Amino acid sequence: MNTSALCDHERSMNPRNEGKCYKCGQELPAVMFRDPARELGVLKRHTEHKGLAQYALSQVQARAGVNRPWQGLAHRDFTQEAFEEIVDLVAYLLGRADQRALHGHETELSVSESMVLYHALEALKALLQADDD
Repeated sequence: MNTSALCDHERSMNPRNEGKCYKCGQELPAVMFRDPARELGVLKRHTEHKGLAQYALSQVQARAGVNRPWQGLAHRDFTQEAFEEIVDLVAYLLGRADQRALHGHETELSVSESMVLYHALEALKALLQADDD
């Protein structure tokens, strides 16, 4: 069985395996383009909500483009970038809480906003623990 077809390829950092996936050993192109089908598969494996994966992918594509190359794929710290984006999300929700207080709302955040803040904090915790992985 060809395992490279199932692999979500990651470029090896080992100079002896330069230009190859460290998981399956497949030669990788110098530039790796976004693969909507692979990305949709990753999203579907991480949600049980029907349609959410496709919606998320369409939002990503609206911002990042379709079939565009990854910038700095081999050495970019995506975990750090995700951490920074989640911190931004937390900041926005704290701003929303202040906004609601300014307008006299009895609760800091709506139920859905509170749920998002909870999961954002859990995501921060998970990324902080990812350093141990």
